[in-house]
Amino acid sequence: MKTIYLSLLFLLLKTVSCYGQIGINTTLPQAIFHVDGKNDNANTNVTHSQKESNDIVVTNNGNIGIGILNPTNKLEIKTNDSNTGLSLLNASSQSKVLISDKDGNATWSFPERKARTSIYSITGVSSLIGNINNMAKYDKFLDVKIEDVKGIFGDQYGWDIVKQQYIVPIKGIYRISMSIYLESGLLSDYYKIGISKGNNAKQLMPNMPYISIVSEEKDKLAYVTGLAILNKDDILEIKVANQENPNSPVKIIGGPEYSTLLIELVKQIR
Repeated sequence: MKTIYLSLLFLLLKTVSCYGQIGINTTLPQAIFHVDGKNDNANTNVTHSQKESNDIVVTNNGNIGIGILNPTNKLEIKTNDSNTGLSLLNASSQSKVLISDKDGNATWSFPERKARTSIYSITGVSSLIGNINNMAKYDKFLDVKIEDVKGIFGDQYGWDIVKQQYIVPIKGIYRISMSIYLESGLLSDYYKIGISKGNNAKQLMPNMPYISIVSEEKDKLAYVTGLAILNKDDILEIKVANQENPNSPVKIIGGPEYSTLLIELVKQIR
């Protein structure tokens, strides 16, 4: 008989659901789960925002509140300080924003920004000897007028005046525009001027427009612009060659009205 009574009691307890609130450091919890960090809430239903600042609650609909007792979002943080009260730290979080993918996963990424680098060449004439397989480097872009890249991504990126290189800060689509003023050469001189990719690369970057011009014994101003997909840490340099007469110099006239370079980040590729 005792066995029967115990079995009935066990079955009865299994069918009973328990409802209640859990309060830690408080005798009057304001939610299903309520932690009062400093035990400074009054023992009444009247609350004070200053005293809520050290509280954490979980409501009956699954919302979590930090510093607030009635959160309306899945996670809601309220603080009286000047910052957000939210800190997500890892090795790549500095100066970045959270970006979500198609599945809602959040990762740190640079905010979408248009970053420009504009450089003028210094006044003077440079004579460069180079052939199509071993092009010469033009190294007179010394007058930086606009440099957004260093301020956004760091001093190691953008235009390096000493090495005369552009270091790509982030993978993306870049617009590269260049004007070059060429002094007259031999009638048959055939000049090529463009962008190489790689440290001390000998040839022009594939699939990127370049200046191609015949001297005809006349001074000429040439301009080219194009788009390229570049990866972070790619290195760009300005290269020149005389394809038809490789032993005859390519003479570039420098100066703000003559030879200029503009590199723009058009769109990041994530």
